[in-house]
Amino acid sequence: PARAAAQSNSSVSAQEADDPSTEKRILLPPPARIHCSTFADTADKDKDGIPNLLEYALVTDPNARTDLGTRVVSDLAPIATDKHLRLTVTKNPTSTDVTYTIEVSSDLSTWTSAPTVIEQNTSTSLRVRDSQPIYSNPRRFIRLRVTRL
Repeated sequence: PARAAAQSNSSVSAQEADDPSTEKRILLPPPARIHCSTFADTADKDKDGIPNLLEYALVTDPNARTDLGTRVVSDLAPIATDKHLRLTVTKNPTSTDVTYTIEVSSDLSTWTSAPTVIEQNTSTSLRVRDSQPIYSNPRRFIRLRVTRL
């Protein structure tokens, strides 16, 4: 597919100071391009609001604007007569140096992973739901946190 070819042929640019004549372009395979010391995990070269560490963890191209709509999907999981917030995440199977944590909150200030249920956790997918039903807890939020090991 064109997406895979574009990722495997991505390039990284580096310049010394502000001198454009020193620009170097290096072709890197997908896992290595984020680990290049030129880029910090929090950098966002393509200005899409997604830092490099998250782009790496979700198998997206840090050099092209990304829509996470297919990589991180939220829905309501029906459990008995209740519904629970659920998040499904596409994981990078080669990113063994990061952790994926789904957290929930009722106030957007205090986040925790304790009241969650892991429905699926494979090398390519993580699906987690909130253990609290939304009917008895109408103010609930769910998010993905990715950290480097």
